[in-house]
This record gives sequence, C-alpha cells and structure tokens, in this order.
Amino acid sequence: MTAPLVWVLLSALAVIAPPAPSGPTAWQGAPPVVVARPSQPASGHLVQVLVARLPKGARDVEVVAAPQRVPARLVKPGIRRAQLVAPAPGPLTLTVEFTRHGHRYQVAGGVIFVTVGT
Repeated sequence: MTAPLVWVLLSALAVIAPPAPSGPTAWQGAPPVVVARPSQPASGHLVQVLVARLPKGARDVEVVAAPQRVPARLVKPGIRRAQLVAPAPGPLTLTVEFTRHGHRYQVAGGVIFVTVGT
C-alpha cells in the first residue's frame, strides 16, 4: 500500500521541482579583453566593442548590453567587433557570450558610463 503512495509523491516532486537553469554558464577560464570605443559614449551614438583573447574554439560570439544583443564579427584573427547604439545615460554593463564545444558561456566584459547625447 505504501509503494504506490511513495511513487505518487516522488512523481509530484519531479513535476514541481524547479527547472534546471537554461541560460549560459559563467566562463571559468581567463576572461577575454573587451574594449569599448569611445570609452565614454554619448546616448544615441554608435559604440564599437572589440573583443580579443577569447578561448580557442569560441563561436557565435555576442556582446550583450541590455536590452541589445549584437553579434561580434571577426575583423582580424583573434579580434571581433560589435557595434551597438548607446542607450540612455548612466552605467552600461557589457557581457560577452560565446559557444564553445556545444556549451554556451558568458563572461563580464565591463561597465562603461554613457553620457547625455547631443
């Protein structure tokens, strides 16, 4: 009699258990070098973000600057560039995401301060 009850309880726990995280995993290796040009952009103007020293085999590289997600295209061996529009004035967090060996990773790229556009 208790076996069916245990089975029902275990089944219910499997259904209500929190799902496994589905986002990218934090990269544990050496972080890439991220440089924004200009270093203090004006709101509404273009910002170039250069990404270098990514881990060997990194693919599908993107720069995330909420709410924007921009692909970083290869411009020279080992150097990728993304262009985005500077949002409202204030701090802007840059994150780099990439795929390596079938896994999606993210790493903090830095914070820049956006000034008032003219």
